[in-house]
Amino acid sequence: MLGLIALLALGATALLAWLDRVQSDTAALQARVVADRAFADARATVLYALSVESLSTRGLEIVPLTTLRQGLRPYDLRTGIALQAASVRLDARPYQLPGGAIVRLQDARGLLGLNTASSDEIERLLQTVGVAAPRARTLAACLLDYIDADQLVRPGGAEAAAYRAAGRAPPPDRPLRDVGELALVLGFADAPSPLDDARLLQSVHAGFTRGIGINSAAAPVLRAAGFNETQIAALLAHRRTDVIDTMAQLQAVAGLATPPDPLRFPLFPADEFRVELEIGGRTQIFGVTLTPRASDAPFRIDYSRSPVSGPSHGNRPEFAPLPFPDVAAALPPA
Repeated sequence: MLGLIALLALGATALLAWLDRVQSDTAALQARVVADRAFADARATVLYALSVESLSTRGLEIVPLTTLRQGLRPYDLRTGIALQAASVRLDARPYQLPGGAIVRLQDARGLLGLNTASSDEIERLLQTVGVAAPRARTLAACLLDYIDADQLVRPGGAEAAAYRAAGRAPPPDRPLRDVGELALVLGFADAPSPLDDARLLQSVHAGFTRGIGINSAAAPVLRAAGFNETQIAALLAHRRTDVIDTMAQLQAVAGLATPPDPLRFPLFPADEFRVELEIGGRTQIFGVTLTPRASDAPFRIDYSRSPVSGPSHGNRPEFAPLPFPDVAAALPPA
């Protein structure tokens, strides 16, 4: 009898432990579902705003729905600037959504396009992340050989024969589809690898947008474009509170000796963006291209990935509230 009682006691203990695990797993699953819903809601809000709001030199113009409902003209037709609107800058500065998510919107023109950049621009960016000039020149040549369609080898570059000799797959001789392909370019993964410096991947994109967005490029990209440290400091200081609206203003702020090329330094954002979304310790980075003329959707998701370890910006800086409450309220119920 005592043995039976002991056996029943052990069974009861095991059952209670199992119930505890079930409750714990259920709570964890419920928390995960809530977090996933919050993340999906924040992502939908950002994509909705990118799809329906207008762009200007200031960035994304968020026009309150009250303005539209009152029949007021939301834009100054002379300047193209939104009236009674809050602008969201597209230079990866952090904003907070009403639900607590942190979002950074980066105009692709504020990144160096690896498929369209010149050798000099690639070299300067590599030097910015600590690559010595001779190696930067070699890596730039290897990258350009990797994406061009011919089999001609640039000085210091590499085509199929060099890859075979290194036991590597030959280059595809086509544009990059993702910045992660840099690891496949001969020399980039060799220690010390420039890919270990987070600034490199944060400063580039694999689209086809041309030009350096003077209102959205960070310091490494401005260096790649050829600006010196004094000019970069002046541009970034100006952008903290204002934007550059004309080439004459760019020339004055940067102290350029000659008028800048408007095709090389466009003032207006592109239709490609990198979005970094963080909520509840979870971070996702995804690329968005606006497709207003497409029949199926007003945008296309080009890629989506999570950083290897948390947000890619180190310690969280101060962030401004993102003026999206009206936009969020306009979303249809799930």
